[in-house]
Amino acid sequence: MKVPRSHTIRALALAAAAVALLPLQARANHPVLVEGNNAGNDPAVTTVPPGTGGDFDGDGLIGTAEDTDNATDRVFGTLTAALGSANGGANGNGRVTIVTSGRFPEAIDLSGGAGASTGQTLNGVLVIEAAPGVVANIDAVLAGDAAGTTAREALPGILIETAQTDRAVILRNLVVRNWAYGLLVRGGARVTVEGCKFDSNLAANVSAEDRARLTMTECSISAGGMRFTAAGKAAPDPGNGVEFEDTAGGSLFRCTVSSNTAAGVLNTGTGRVRLLENNVFDNGIDFRGRF
Repeated sequence: MKVPRSHTIRALALAAAAVALLPLQARANHPVLVEGNNAGNDPAVTTVPPGTGGDFDGDGLIGTAEDTDNATDRVFGTLTAALGSANGGANGNGRVTIVTSGRFPEAIDLSGGAGASTGQTLNGVLVIEAAPGVVANIDAVLAGDAAGTTAREALPGILIETAQTDRAVILRNLVVRNWAYGLLVRGGARVTVEGCKFDSNLAANVSAEDRARLTMTECSISAGGMRFTAAGKAAPDPGNGVEFEDTAGGSLFRCTVSSNTAAGVLNTGTGRVRLLENNVFDNGIDFRGRF
């Protein structure tokens, strides 16, 4: 029997209406936007003249105030909130785009479900990127916040861990600096890093452990183990550029790895690491381990 076109249109309209009524956090794989805070160094400042200080949507709100202003605009002021499930966040599955330049003094924890972690769980394919021309600094150091800076410096800037092998994270066009590890990948995580810059991370700029898989393309990995503060120079720990441990494997393509205190590229495990067209120079030792 041929269904009248009017019935089909009505059915589609009802289906669309039903989807619209679903909670925002239940929708998988939707995009959200993040404003970079460039209004100053005081995180308590959350209101600015509309359109200034990184205010992308012109509502005069930045930082945590932007995170909670409503549940439908999908514009956030912090990466942590944008990655979560509340107020229409990505809930660990979707595209998170930083749309104005600024700094993010927050550790990104994507290790939910791994042990006792309270971080965000990966629920699919997650993209964290800065839009073209936007400078997004994920930096442990925040002037005027000595206690917070010290606490953050002991953490990985971006921690990605999952037992699942059908999850993926894509990092694009980010600057990550002044942490213990710039990027730490564990478990069965699969991570692709494109056009990112890592520097001044004390233990290692980038580390892949367990059975993780890490692919890096056109990245800059520099000055691992180097950190200078008002108290003087911190001790490298040990300050590798990119390191692979256990059965973790990966590849580096067209990356610059330079001026790291210890090894530029290190593989202490049994996983395969592929290197192609990289500039690896002026590290404590450029290559060490199995390649």
